[in-house]
Amino acid sequence: MQYIFWAYAAVWVLNVLYMASINSRQTALRREIDTLKSMVDQKQR
Repeated sequence: MQYIFWAYAAVWVLNVLYMASINSRQTALRREIDTLKSMVDQKQR
């Protein structure tokens, strides 16, 4: 029964790490999009 607990805990840890990775990539992409938007706005002026 203890193996089931550790397997379940490991799956949760992996899920949390995966979500953190997705969040980090999304934040970086949002920053890049904002930079590109400001560059386009400057060229249009």
